[in-house]
Amino acid sequence: MLLDDYPNALTRATNFDNNLTSDALAVTPQNRDYADIVALSVRQLFGHIELTAGWNGTTLVQNDIMVFMRGMWFTFVEFLNVG
Repeated sequence: MLLDDYPNALTRATNFDNNLTSDALAVTPQNRDYADIVALSVRQLFGHIELTAGWNGTTLVQNDIMVFMRGMWFTFVEFLNVG
């Protein structure tokens, strides 16, 4: 089934997070703050992604998956106007 892949998804997410952090630290190895900002920015981006899957009444329809972006512009504008 489409959603029965939690162990693999967790491993891939952990690897992505570790790679993201190590790449950000490679830019400024002495400044952990940059890596934290990059991680928070990516989480903010992922938080605005909405995945949908079709449903035929008994199971998910694997070839009916869509991705939508929600409200990123407003969050970015609000961020710029803070202060």
